[in-house]
Amino acid sequence: MTTSDYEIKISPESHKLARWWVIFAVTIFTIASLYSTYLLLNSSNLIENTPLTQSIFTTNINLSTSIWFLSCIGGLWTISTIHNIGKFDWLALFLTIIGAAVIAAMPFISDDITILNKHIPIIKSDYFFISLAIFASGIISAAFATLARFKTNQSSPILTKDISSILKMGIGYTSVIILIAMGCFFLAYEEIKLLEKDHALNDAEYYNLFFWGGGHVLQYAYIQAMVIIWIIIAAASGINLKINRGLLFFVFVTYTLSTIPAGYIYGTNEITSYAHKNFFTTHIRYIGGVAVIIIGFFILKDFLCSKSKGTKKTRHLRYALIFSLFLTTIGIIINFTSYNLETTPPHNQSLIGGITLAMMGFIFYIMPKIGFAPIKSLLASFTIITYASGEILKTISFIWAEILKASPLTDLTIIGNSLTIFAALIFLTTTYRSIFPKNRYSKY
Repeated sequence: MTTSDYEIKISPESHKLARWWVIFAVTIFTIASLYSTYLLLNSSNLIENTPLTQSIFTTNINLSTSIWFLSCIGGLWTISTIHNIGKFDWLALFLTIIGAAVIAAMPFISDDITILNKHIPIIKSDYFFISLAIFASGIISAAFATLARFKTNQSSPILTKDISSILKMGIGYTSVIILIAMGCFFLAYEEIKLLEKDHALNDAEYYNLFFWGGGHVLQYAYIQAMVIIWIIIAAASGINLKINRGLLFFVFVTYTLSTIPAGYIYGTNEITSYAHKNFFTTHIRYIGGVAVIIIGFFILKDFLCSKSKGTKKTRHLRYALIFSLFLTTIGIIINFTSYNLETTPPHNQSLIGGITLAMMGFIFYIMPKIGFAPIKSLLASFTIITYASGEILKTISFIWAEILKASPLTDLTIIGNSLTIFAALIFLTTTYRSIFPKNRYSKY
C-alpha cells in the first residue's frame, strides 16, 4: 500500500464549506487563547480578579475543548463528502457559529454564577443556555447531513478495497457517536425531571448528572476523530503505513457500537445510582482507549520501520502525530491507573493536549487542499513543538501533585501555560498567512 491509499479525495464542491469550518475552528482557538492569556496573567497576580474572571475561566474551558473539537470534526465531516452540499449544510454551520459566538461573548453579556462540572461548565444565564442549544442544534444538523450523504454516496466499505472508504466510514460514524451523546443529554433531562418531583437538586448536582453520560460519550467521538486524523497525517508525512483495512473496519465499527449501551443504561439504572455513574467511568477507562492502543501501535510500528524520513514540507505533520501519540498514550496510562477519574486532572490534561495537537495537525494538513495557501512548515513545526512542550510540562506538574498528594507545581504550570498560549499565537499567525497569503512570507 502507498501513502496515497490513505488519502481522502476531497470533492471541489466541498471546498467552500470546508474553508468556513476551518476559519470557524481557527477563530474559536484564537479566542480561547486570548482568554487563556488573561487567566495566565491573573494567576500570576499581574491582573487582579474581576467579576469577569470566573466567566472567562468557564468560557475558556468550553471554547478550548468541546467547541474547538466539534468545529474541527465539522471540517472532517465536510471533506469526507463526495457531493450534495446544500443549504442544510450551510444552515448547520450558521447555527453552530451563532451559538459559539454568543458563548464566546458570555463574559461580557452576563455576570451570572458559574457552575463547574467534569464536561461542560455552565454560566447560569438564559443567554448561555439558548446559545448552547443553538450550537448543539447546528452540530446535530451537521451530523444528520453527514449521515444522509454517507448513506447515499458511499460504496460499501466491506466490498471495496479502498482504505479511504474505510476512513470515510469512520468519519461518518463519529456523527453517530455524537448523536448518541445528544440522546444521552435528552434522556438525562427527562430522568432529572422525574427525580426532582421527589428530591430537589442543587445546581452542581443537576448539571453533573445532566452532562455525565453524554459528556463521556462525546469523548469517544473526539478520540475516533483523532485516530482517523493520525492515519491521514501519518500517510501525508511520508510514513509507509501498512494497517490492514479489515482491522480499521473492525476498530471503527466496534468503537461506535460500544457507545450504544449508553442509552440503555438510562432505562435500567437510576441516574443518581452508583451503577449509572460507574458504567460511564469504567466504559471510558477500559474501552475508550482501545482505538488509541490498537491504531497507535500500528502507526508507531510503521513509523519506526519506515525508510522515508518525510520532507521539510511535511515535517510539521509528523511532529503533530508524534507528540499527539505521546500525550494521548500518557493520558491512557493514567486512565488505567487512576482510581478517581472525576477529580484527577492529569489524564484529562494530557488527553486534551493530544487531541488538540491532532486537530492542529489536521488544520495544517487540510488548508492547502481546500484552496488556502500552503502552510509554512517551519512556523507550523515550531507551533507544534512549543504547544506540545507546554502540555508536557503541565502534565508533569499535575502528575507530581497526584503522586505527592500536593498542589500542582505552580511555576511549572505557569511555564506550561505560557508555552501553549505562545504556540496558539503562532498557530494563528501560521493559519492567517495561509488564509491571506503574501509573497513576502514565502521565505519562511
